[in-house]
Amino acid sequence: MSSEILQKLLSAVEGIQQEIKGINNRLDNLENRFDSLENKFDNLENKFGNLENKFGNLENRFDKLETKVDNNHQEVLERFDRIEDKLIDLEGKNAANHVASNTRLDKISEDIAFLTHKEFQTEKEVFSIKKKLEVIK
Repeated sequence: MSSEILQKLLSAVEGIQQEIKGINNRLDNLENRFDSLENKFDNLENKFGNLENKFGNLENRFDKLETKVDNNHQEVLERFDRIEDKLIDLEGKNAANHVASNTRLDKISEDIAFLTHKEFQTEKEVFSIKKKLEVIK
């Protein structure tokens, strides 16, 4: 009987050892899967860090572009102000030239009226002289 019991015990121990080996294999598999998950998580962390860096770079570039746009906008506004000032100066000069032209035209009109009057008087005098000459003849 003792050998039979020993045999049963040995068989039970071997079964337990097999189960322990199976459990150990499962644990090894779980450890491998956990290591794989850790690696994947580390890769995700690295990728997330890279995305954060890229986002930071994009923010910097956007800030630079925004500064450039602000500077260009300010420059355009200053140019518009200068153009507006030049247009105002031109309007003033144009108005002054218009007044001067009208003054000259008024003077020319007066001179033409005077010359027309003088021509009329001259013709009248010539007529009178011709009439006197006819009387003398």
